[in-house]
Amino acid sequence: MLGLLGFYDELDDRSSQPSGSIRDAVRPVGEPDEADLVVYLDAGHVLIDVMEAGHDVITGSTHRHSPGCSSLATDGAWLWRLDFPHYLETHHVALPQTFLEHVRS
Repeated sequence: MLGLLGFYDELDDRSSQPSGSIRDAVRPVGEPDEADLVVYLDAGHVLIDVMEAGHDVITGSTHRHSPGCSSLATDGAWLWRLDFPHYLETHHVALPQTFLEHVRS
């Protein structure tokens, strides 16, 4: 079973998403290797490509992942939205320890 990253309530019109509210995940600073984690996520394989444009649900601004933002990417073990790296690099959202261990190994 794939682990899920960044499926927040604010990114879907259905409540009770697996990651809860993005506002609860925002942190003032990121992991020491956050830039490497963003590169890792950006290199994920697109599993489902969605043609749409979105915006940052916290600031309302567009960002580099706005086009196709809800497309799904994977590394074979984890699944995330294409815009998840934006929330990591911009808002330093918390990551599951099991994901960090997976990437760092």
